[in-house]
Amino acid sequence: MAEHNRGKKFPTDPPTREEMALLFAACGSTPRGKRDQVLLMMMYRLGFRCAEACSVRWPQDVRRRNGGWTIRTVHPKGWDPKPDKTGKVRRPAKPRELALDPKAQFLLETWLAVRGDATGPLLVTETGRAVETSHARRLLKTLCRRAGIDRRINPHSLRHAFASELVDEGNDVRRVQNLLGHNYLMTTITYVDHLQPRLGEVTSGRTW
Repeated sequence: MAEHNRGKKFPTDPPTREEMALLFAACGSTPRGKRDQVLLMMMYRLGFRCAEACSVRWPQDVRRRNGGWTIRTVHPKGWDPKPDKTGKVRRPAKPRELALDPKAQFLLETWLAVRGDATGPLLVTETGRAVETSHARRLLKTLCRRAGIDRRINPHSLRHAFASELVDEGNDVRRVQNLLGHNYLMTTITYVDHLQPRLGEVTSGRTW
């Protein structure tokens, strides 16, 4: 019997851009596939946690701004501004509203054309119920199998990919911290620790 993974930590190994392209393609073009592409998009292109993506509601959390779309997460992980039993106030996580890139906007609009205008969760099943976080975990296993990806990719690793790509593109870690909604910079740094070998090469080409 395999040992339970609870409490164990695994090395950061986010999916590559090529692997993400395969996962999006593996969703297919059915209504369910279009919905699942939006779920992947929010985790990979907005850095949303799985629970944050599943809790987005239409239309109040999805807005038109400056000709594009934004999606916000109102109650992210750790959101509890009320004092606990001891009277201590927990520092709440930060709500975020992020703009979609053109391809992400296309995926959203494609899904909205299928979903319709009914108020409620943005991501719904065929019966109109909200998509649960357990679906995302099962989905990635299925998509990896369809795409021929022979390694473990979980929902949170897409959030790591979001952070890694932003840093690789030259964005400051503190900016990435705000985009992820982290209260502490050290938390964000752990997301990009695996980039250190590449970052170290920056100094090799400098001249005096």
